[in-house]
Amino acid sequence: MVEYADFMQGVLKITCKDTEIVGLVSLPVTQHAPESKNELTICDPVAIDNFLQVAGFYINFLLQDQSNIVYVCSHIEEFKHHDWARKQHHGPWIISCKRMVRDGNRMTCDILAIETRTEKAAVTIAGACFVGVPTSSLSTTLSSLESGKETSHKGVPQRMKQTKTHRWPVESNAKTWAEADVHSRHPSFYGSVEPPEHQEPKDECFTQLCQLLSDMTDVPRDEMQPESRLELIGVDSLMTIEALGEIERVFHMKILVSDFDRMENLGSLCSYIKANSPKVFEAGDCSEARSPAQPGTVDAPVASSPNRPVSIPPSPPVPVQSSRARRLQNALEAVWAQQDCILRETHLASFTRHVHPQMAKLGVQYIVEAFEELGCSLSAIPEGGAIDLQCLSGRKQLLCQLYSILEHASLLQSQGTQMVRSGVPVSREPSIEILQKVLSEFPRHHSETALLGRMGPHLGACLSGKGDPLRLLFGDTAAKELITEVYTDSPVFAAGTRLLVTFLLELLSSETWPNPLNILEVGGGVGATTRSVIDMLEGIGRAFEYTFTDISSSLVITAETRFPNMKDKMIFQVLDIETEPDDITVGYYDIIISTNAIHATKSLKQSCRNVHNMLRKDGVFCLVELTRNVEAYDIVFGQLDGWWRFEDGRTHPLADIECWKKSLYDAKFLNINWTGSDESEDSDLIRLITASGICEDPDAREGGKGKPTTMETIMFKEVDRTPLYADIYYPEEIVQSKCQRPIALLVHGGGHVMLSRKDIRPFQTQHLLRSGLIPVAVDHRLCPETSIISGAMNDLCHALAWARNVLPKLALKRHDVVPDGTKIVVIGWSTGGMLAMSLGWTAPQRGLDPPEGILAFYSPTDYQDKWWKEPHFPWRTSEADMAREYDLWEGVREAPITGYNVASSRAPGGWMSTLDARARIPLHMNWTAQTLPVLLGLMSSERKVQRDRLMRQQSGSKSRITLAEPSEASVREISALAQIRAGKYHSPTYLLHGSEDEFIPWQQSHSTYEALVEKGIPAGISVVERGGHIFEMLGVAGDDGKVWQAVLDGYEFVFKLVGIDSDLSSV
Repeated sequence: MVEYADFMQGVLKITCKDTEIVGLVSLPVTQHAPESKNELTICDPVAIDNFLQVAGFYINFLLQDQSNIVYVCSHIEEFKHHDWARKQHHGPWIISCKRMVRDGNRMTCDILAIETRTEKAAVTIAGACFVGVPTSSLSTTLSSLESGKETSHKGVPQRMKQTKTHRWPVESNAKTWAEADVHSRHPSFYGSVEPPEHQEPKDECFTQLCQLLSDMTDVPRDEMQPESRLELIGVDSLMTIEALGEIERVFHMKILVSDFDRMENLGSLCSYIKANSPKVFEAGDCSEARSPAQPGTVDAPVASSPNRPVSIPPSPPVPVQSSRARRLQNALEAVWAQQDCILRETHLASFTRHVHPQMAKLGVQYIVEAFEELGCSLSAIPEGGAIDLQCLSGRKQLLCQLYSILEHASLLQSQGTQMVRSGVPVSREPSIEILQKVLSEFPRHHSETALLGRMGPHLGACLSGKGDPLRLLFGDTAAKELITEVYTDSPVFAAGTRLLVTFLLELLSSETWPNPLNILEVGGGVGATTRSVIDMLEGIGRAFEYTFTDISSSLVITAETRFPNMKDKMIFQVLDIETEPDDITVGYYDIIISTNAIHATKSLKQSCRNVHNMLRKDGVFCLVELTRNVEAYDIVFGQLDGWWRFEDGRTHPLADIECWKKSLYDAKFLNINWTGSDESEDSDLIRLITASGICEDPDAREGGKGKPTTMETIMFKEVDRTPLYADIYYPEEIVQSKCQRPIALLVHGGGHVMLSRKDIRPFQTQHLLRSGLIPVAVDHRLCPETSIISGAMNDLCHALAWARNVLPKLALKRHDVVPDGTKIVVIGWSTGGMLAMSLGWTAPQRGLDPPEGILAFYSPTDYQDKWWKEPHFPWRTSEADMAREYDLWEGVREAPITGYNVASSRAPGGWMSTLDARARIPLHMNWTAQTLPVLLGLMSSERKVQRDRLMRQQSGSKSRITLAEPSEASVREISALAQIRAGKYHSPTYLLHGSEDEFIPWQQSHSTYEALVEKGIPAGISVVERGGHIFEMLGVAGDDGKVWQAVLDGYEFVFKLVGIDSDLSSV
């Protein structure tokens, strides 16, 4: 039974017909709650509450017939209090409720209050929404009020605590309304609750169990009752492992996890213990145990729902203004300017180059040992032998990922749908020795290395189903402390937190935000990010209300204990971001942050959409996520089922930036940006991604007011943990006609070893733009870290597929530029021209349409030419340069790269230098006629370890090593001329070459042109007299315009293939 205080008993009479309800309300003057007379209020909250009771009584007692459901008013869409009536506090009023609409678990109506003496409208309420809630939930909420603690406000945003709270005796003399006959039939949904009789627990087992769980979860003992659900007192999936261990220790028994999963509350757990424990307990029934309750007075809100107080809906969102967009952009630019410094200060810089290879080696060894433990010894399987490993059905995704890691380490090879053993020997160094070396060499990365060392040795047990990864990660205090240290102090996660805090500091220091600022953290976990953000907010003196959430109740409870002095500013709640937000949080938060949490959901799009719905229209979503995987993550977290729960088309839980960008756009965010730098190979490991509903401000874009962006960088693929980017170039002026434009893929040169996608021809790029095409410069992996076949040629196929199928569908920064994926030409310079031509035969092999046209500048088209087996000394080098001692492998990286440039002061000819270790590789290729072995993978990163053996076998000089010659079949595979003659090439092609090219003889282009003509393939050629390599950049002696005319002839050829007639004479 729930009773109203006297001043809340203003409903005198209710009459109804069909769905129209009329009531009479009058408030006794002597009983009116004094707090409601606050002169600062625009209306009388007690009167409004009584008006709502009319509709509430009708819904609960006359309309719905579910005895276990109570409908409470959750919110009001529109409210109008007429000025003349603001001083009319007592009535009487006639209340009319109309337009009663039922929608599932919700009922909505409109309410009109008419002052009887004047017959004028006093209050109009449009869209009073009542939501059905279980009576058990309501009882729990009201019982918590009786305890004397203000727990009703716990977990409620401050903006929703604006209703007055009144204190009155529980023993109120309730007034009975005979006309409505409501008081005896149902508890009221506002008011006080008569406390249950206080009883001490009589069951010894229950008492011990509650004390044990209270010590573990920090939930007060007196809040635990037999009907308390285990997850609501902190015993969730993370805490279960530790809880079961403690129960087994204290009660000397073992609980099967399958049995534990069926236990809904403390009472059922207690009964199971008593039935199975050898201990003898004092007689008693745990169902009799009750938490003590304090009789006397009780705090109750004027208007409440089962879970939280309800007040006026949040104020309407601030109009989205360009100033907010500009300040958002300024904050992002501040982060971009500091990101390299942040990586250095958090010791993440050089992780990819120095730390990751050693951690990868350790991870590979754990996998090898796990396979051996399961009866699959890789060292015993001959080259080409099939890998046949059985594991639990639930671990198949993990097993596939482990195969991928071993393939990347060259221990396995993919052969159709099967994995087979390669010829690379397995390391005999035990994992424990590698672990100690990594811990010793990289002390700054101690925590994540230690975590890998904790989980790696149990990988085999996990695959077979004998291990319990949850217990390993969270089963004891040491494990919890280690995982907390990883998220707090490890360089990668510390860097992510620094990026976030830097952004927020800049944004909040230069912006007028609501007071207090409402912040929600999704997936707060161990609170590592929380502490840094709170410290920053306190440091700048910003008033705030911070809501910490996680899907794990045990983590939420633990987090609350870590911030004991922040109870007036922080709220702690369980939140599942995969479920739609309730009405009270829609459009509520100013800033929502999430660090390494959203990726662990089934659908990135849906989770981001839920975030979007909880943000104000001018709110900001700050997301910190790993966007490049490393082996350690799969070995540690891949053993957990939750790592693989994604169902949105991802191939791995850690999505790349393009996947995040698409998901955020699909979730209706408008302005999306992220950190990262082409110059830093570590900056894509973890990123800050920001998204908002603020339209991107054109004034904030590069170039100043009114100037649109002229270039956008997008990652089009990640191959073996190497991101591949594309630079999309745009016209300097807005395009008025939004017709589709053909795409021109641009491929840089550099001997397959040097340069990057930035090394294209700016003047030619502008010519493409003026002619109506969209230039797109693309990355590819360089040799010798990968072979040209598995690396660069493979990457160009990915680029073509992306340009055809993905690029036209992307939400680009320039909405006036529309790519046409059905019309693509590919333009390449030097070795980039060879890669452009390779699409003529590799694309059809993958089911892709080849390019509509290809333009190749001074490119190698015949690798079967004897030229490649003769020594050459380009760029004024000589045999004396070759005679100097140098380490050929010094310039080879541990992992594939997509770009390398020599400082101009050290690079004769623009990019070659005998002083630079990397530049010496293409020089060595020319000096020693070793181009083909280098391009075809015989000098790869994996083979770098073999150099000492080669030195011993040969001359002993690091610069005199002779690589083995590749097979003739592999040479044909990279030779355009051979593919044309074999009938596998059909793309229209134009070739340009200089007659004095010292890198690649012009005769190769001429022979290729003749072969194209012989096969009936549209073709063209221009041979520039006295032109050298890169002749259009370095110039030709006596040039009278013939160089640029030859270039224009080539472009006119490909333009016509995509339907563009360019007036070349005007260029």
